[in-house]
Amino acid sequence: MGQNATLGSFLTDSSGRTLYLFTKDTTNTSNCSGSCAQIWPPFTPAGASAAAPSATSAATPQASGTTTTGASIDPTLLGTITRSDGTTQVTYNGHPLYYYSGDTAPGDTKGQGLIGAWFVVSPSGNPIQTGGASAAPAGGATPASTRTY
Repeated sequence: MGQNATLGSFLTDSSGRTLYLFTKDTTNTSNCSGSCAQIWPPFTPAGASAAAPSATSAATPQASGTTTTGASIDPTLLGTITRSDGTTQVTYNGHPLYYYSGDTAPGDTKGQGLIGAWFVVSPSGNPIQTGGASAAPAGGATPASTRTY
């Protein structure tokens, strides 16, 4: 779990990399593929056994889809979907989870608020819509805030 003064607590993987949701996704369906998925790589599990953690322990999304105990995460909100390319993606509260390619260090939230559609995820599984990215995307490309996906 990550935390900062602007956003409060938000989901991360075991390395502290921030996880995002895309408001143009629908429940348990990703609408980010192709070039979008290059900028916003899906958070994927290493194996199907990590897809449904036990409801008897709290679990935090972790790198490679493993889970670890975390008091603020509701394990009943974790799940997976099959993407259009056949890969498996981790979901939280029905939201497919993604990384942002412009985040280079644990705790970075440079994708927050981009194009008004990408947000960090609260422990309750909802988008945190405060704060916003001020940095240009990786590689000096066209700012993501001006692109459509």
